[in-house]
Amino acid sequence: MFAAILQSLSSLLLLGVFSYAIFVSEALKDRKRARQALIGLVCGCLVISLGLSSYVLEPHGVLLNAQAGPLIFAGYLGGPIGGLITGTLGAAYKLSEEGPLSGLALFLNLVLPLIGVLVRALRPSEGWPAISRTALGMIVVGYMAHFIVPLAVVTTLPPAAGSHVITLQTALKFATVGTISIVLTWLILNYAATFATEAARSRKLAKQLDLTLQHTKIGLFEFNVGEPNINLDAGSIAILGLNQKPGLVPMQVWADKVHPDDLAGLQADVRAAFSGEAETDWVDYRMIHPDGTLRYIRGFWTAERDQTGRAVRITGLNSDQTRIRADKQQHQESIERLAVIAENLPGVVFEVDVTDRQAPELTYISPKCQFIWGHTDEEFYANPGLFFEAHDPADIPDFTAALEAGIASGDPVSHRYQITRQDGEKRWLDYHGGSSSVAGRIKLEALVLDVTREVEGLKQIEHEREIAFRAQKSESIGQLTGGISHDFKKLLAVILGKLELLEDEADPSRQKARTGLRPPPRFAVPT
Repeated sequence: MFAAILQSLSSLLLLGVFSYAIFVSEALKDRKRARQALIGLVCGCLVISLGLSSYVLEPHGVLLNAQAGPLIFAGYLGGPIGGLITGTLGAAYKLSEEGPLSGLALFLNLVLPLIGVLVRALRPSEGWPAISRTALGMIVVGYMAHFIVPLAVVTTLPPAAGSHVITLQTALKFATVGTISIVLTWLILNYAATFATEAARSRKLAKQLDLTLQHTKIGLFEFNVGEPNINLDAGSIAILGLNQKPGLVPMQVWADKVHPDDLAGLQADVRAAFSGEAETDWVDYRMIHPDGTLRYIRGFWTAERDQTGRAVRITGLNSDQTRIRADKQQHQESIERLAVIAENLPGVVFEVDVTDRQAPELTYISPKCQFIWGHTDEEFYANPGLFFEAHDPADIPDFTAALEAGIASGDPVSHRYQITRQDGEKRWLDYHGGSSSVAGRIKLEALVLDVTREVEGLKQIEHEREIAFRAQKSESIGQLTGGISHDFKKLLAVILGKLELLEDEADPSRQKARTGLRPPPRFAVPT
């Protein structure tokens, strides 16, 4: 009996191995019927194997085995196709046997897969091929219910062939062994499903990693200490510009690609990794491509050691930094050009992070700030509040309101205000700036111009204009009075001329004729 149990367990474990191969197969992933047929074939072969290791249960000579689990789960995982194949193989095997209950055994081989098919229809698997506990419970209940027919058949046999007590004992043994077979098969299949799911996930992650490495120009390498070859993947082959398939590459071929000026330093770093001086390290070096161009490579590695601490394997990554280096160089050149422009501007360029209004952070200010405020850029970085300390206090509310309005609307802001330098000198500044939002951070970028001379020039022009206006006003008054005086002189000349004529004429009547005036009327004086 012990040998039969051990052989049955071995067969069930084989079911797990073959099921894992079916579950993990990419070729069967989209071929549902072929997969179901293969599950039925594997379970059918297992049923035959379990039948060969059956234990004979007396007095009826009934064969006791663990066929129940594979028969039922063939119908659950393989559907009608798998259940039919397994049931047919099991029935064919039973037909080859002789025994008083061979017909009943044939019935069981056909009905048990049907239980799996029915449970699958009532409780389908949410994550095939995993089998839920609820489905397991329904399968056990269905398995127990199917004993009604065998018990009814056994009770119809002659009393000599058996008694009710023996029948119940036999049914109980069958139910116990069958239930154990179902639970063990469920555990083995679920383990196989879990391993298959993890394998599929690992395969997916491996594909994603390979795709990532290809598009990020990163390659893997590995070599064992003391061996003349290094193992390179497709990414490293492409980075190094080698015209061969991924795999083992002679170390000398790789060394010949390293720029001669970098080879000695790189070999020294590798020796340091071997000796244990650097457990994990990285190094930058240059590779010469077949076309003569240089590739800037950054290598990362880690050393695997044995129990004595001796390095036995080096595993690492090669990252092509050529494009990154070119972009950084271009970015640095742009920064330098902007710095030159900022130095030659008649003002100061600065950037402030105002995400937190209570604690703004100065991210950049050009060094020319010292000529405007009297403070160095280091002082402003240390204390951005110096801006408002120098600002005209009466203008601060208007200035901050203009900034807030510009942030809210996105419109540029221009504002003129007065400051007091560190040495007490008053200056006028023009603020021209705007706001931007990057990654949730609000920043102000502005150009501040010193317009003190312009303001003073405008004041001087206004003063001179006032003087000119006054002079023009006086000139206009003089011209007006001169004109009036001239006209008045003409009138006086006429009057004087007439008077002179009147003096020359003593005769009143002739005076009257010359002047054309009538003498005044004479009035009689009353007496």
